[in-house]
Amino acid sequence: MKQLVLLVFLPLLFSFTFRPTTQTIDINKKQKSTQFLIENTTDEIIPVTVKGFLRLQKSDGKEDLPVTNDISVFPPQLIISPGERKTIRVDWKGPSSLEVERVYRVVAEQVPLKLKNGNKKDSGGIKMLLKYMNVVYVPPKNPSSKLEAIKYEVKGEWINVHLRNSGNVHQYIKNLNINFEKNGKTFSISRKQLDKLNGQNILAKTTRVFKFKNTLKIPSNYKVSIKFDKI
Repeated sequence: MKQLVLLVFLPLLFSFTFRPTTQTIDINKKQKSTQFLIENTTDEIIPVTVKGFLRLQKSDGKEDLPVTNDISVFPPQLIISPGERKTIRVDWKGPSSLEVERVYRVVAEQVPLKLKNGNKKDSGGIKMLLKYMNVVYVPPKNPSSKLEAIKYEVKGEWINVHLRNSGNVHQYIKNLNINFEKNGKTFSISRKQLDKLNGQNILAKTTRVFKFKNTLKIPSNYKVSIKFDKI
């Protein structure tokens, strides 16, 4: 019953849309900017701020988002009327060429509406303020990813597998297989565990560590390798 209630009221949470989720600025083709579209899907005025950050990926998949001067966002603040659409432009301010892809988050965040008396509008109930974190890729001239398993660690009932993208652009993975081999004997991570990694994105020059249950009691001195479908 609780799930049904959530589904019924879910549309009410989406006060604006920000799309597409991913864009590319191809500086190798002299492209200098890209655009996103914001649309107010409610019957109320919505204030939104839009900011750009450099996207740095940690080994556990979490991100650091430092401020950057590589891109500029215009307009950085806007008021969107009911049903209105507005365009956000992202301009490239970085170098004319890159050796390694740079990745950015463009964050569009709804903020409370301030009234003329300076107070913030309060409807008296819970107010869900949306926040989108879209992506801009700026690739190098000769893009090529190279994803491989560089090592693994057996820690009790768990295995930590280190996947390194030593290429110069990001790489999504699908249908990943992780095998451990030695002297003709092979162990493999179960498909049930691996399917959870479909769609994972490993940025250039980044190592991600994935944790799996060691149900097969895989030893610690085997050679680890991977196969996957690129998407």
